[in-house]
Amino acid sequence: PSEPLATAVLVVGNVESAPCDTIADGAIECTATIGAAAVDGTVTPHIDVTDRAGNAASVALADVVVDTAAPALVDGSVVVAIETGGAPTSQAERTSLVTVSFLASEDVVAPAVALAGAGQAGAFSVDATAGRGTATLSALAIAAGTDDVTAHLVDRFGHAADVTIATGLVFTGADADCP
Repeated sequence: PSEPLATAVLVVGNVESAPCDTIADGAIECTATIGAAAVDGTVTPHIDVTDRAGNAASVALADVVVDTAAPALVDGSVVVAIETGGAPTSQAERTSLVTVSFLASEDVVAPAVALAGAGQAGAFSVDATAGRGTATLSALAIAAGTDDVTAHLVDRFGHAADVTIATGLVFTGADADCP
């Protein structure tokens, strides 16, 4: 600052920092903690300052994105494809390849996707890039039964959500090795 300050605070959306600290050479250092009460979205943070004479000013900073929400599934984005012996089918056997595609509301890091239900639980191998998740399961280890597909989604800030991607995925006992 060009002159000594009486107060300075950092404002990020609806979050205001504690009074900023004056450090070496009169520079100021501000820290705002973004909590659950913050409003999500793009905001322009600013520093509000008042000098010792009572003159006030505000300095805008570069826009930032505030994200306090866990990722979710985008409505209508789930696609389940089952292939047995190279042909599309409506029910999976122990030799089927099940592919579940979904779009998360934001980029996710390593989502865990699994079966849950009456059949034997099995994990999918997952490829998730740019928010789009594709989970592939080789159904060799799956017993006959009806399963749901669930996912544990985590965004880059660590916000997590457990979501049900698909319900009622049917595995038949058509394979002789199926229990």
